[in-house]
Amino acid sequence: MSNRVRITLTAFLAYAVMAGMLAQIGIMINPMAEHYGQQATDVANQFSWLTVGILVGSVISLGIFDFITIRTLNLATFSGVIIAISGFFFLDAYAANAILMGLIGISCGIMLPAAAVVISRTYEPNRRATMLVITDASFSISGAVCSALAVSYLAANLHWSTGYSSVALIALLALVLILASTFPEVGEEEKKDPLTELRQWPLSVYLCMLALLVYLVGQNFILIWLPSYALGLDGASSDQAGRLVSNFWAGMFVGQLIAAAILLTVRASSLALVSAGFALLATIPLWVVLDIEILGYMTFIWGIVTLGLLKLILSWATEMVAVPSPRLISVLLMAATMGTAISPSVSSSLVAATSFRAALQAGSLCFLTVLILVFLARYFRNNV
Repeated sequence: MSNRVRITLTAFLAYAVMAGMLAQIGIMINPMAEHYGQQATDVANQFSWLTVGILVGSVISLGIFDFITIRTLNLATFSGVIIAISGFFFLDAYAANAILMGLIGISCGIMLPAAAVVISRTYEPNRRATMLVITDASFSISGAVCSALAVSYLAANLHWSTGYSSVALIALLALVLILASTFPEVGEEEKKDPLTELRQWPLSVYLCMLALLVYLVGQNFILIWLPSYALGLDGASSDQAGRLVSNFWAGMFVGQLIAAAILLTVRASSLALVSAGFALLATIPLWVVLDIEILGYMTFIWGIVTLGLLKLILSWATEMVAVPSPRLISVLLMAATMGTAISPSVSSSLVAATSFRAALQAGSLCFLTVLILVFLARYFRNNV
């Protein structure tokens, strides 16, 4: 196995780790609430430690690549994930879980920009979009597999955190690859003053950043509360409700493979606009359909038609500058993780004030906003 293959696989596994953590939030809320005797909305708020930790890690990544090598950061962050997941089982304390989730979040917030930097430095622009979409495919398949395993473990009455053991195994595999690899690093000539670099980016880059933030808010609003909403439908079981999340990730994996093939002949900007439109339309049946069986198919279709939208937008934004710097990639991912960070607490407040259905409808509104932002970014890119 060549060094290029090893570091590419490490980048894929970084996304798989984060997916394994995030995909299980909606599934874990009720079992954790029962295990610790807490309210579901309080448990959902505790997951904010994970998502805010991701945001903190993203902020740290804005400058950390100037001081610490990517290889060292990867070793530290993947190790941190393994240690924290072990703590869920061995400590088994509700208060301690918040700290452990924060540690995992910070680790993920650093390892994702590192992975994107590796991909952007390893592949030329004409291959970069395809490879970045494939990293999202690893995100999706991990989300589907880890969430499906979590449902099975919970059905077998195992400890609530058993589902995260899959994530720990992914991180362990990544550590083995990192120890056998060398990574591209940031040269001295690339280190610029942050404010100078920010001023050099075109308006379309900032519109893409905002689109990434709103996209993750909308996606998480739906994924966090869809299982709880589905439990209120006639004849729906907890197993069926939990598998809706797995269906989405499985569908997204298929959609990302389709996107990777389409990108061989179609520009990322064009596919991003099409994907945003279809993703919006596909969210509407999620809060209209009242049959749990049909809802299962609709979540799968929703996953397919998103076509790896997050990485399409990110890849397109990196094409707007001559050389995509680590800081640009970090800022783009920070915008996305900010959306992930605020989703649990904001959506919990919305649900507490209204209903589960309102959270899904708010998700659709977010996808409409994403469509508008992508359209504006394309307009300003082509006409200014």
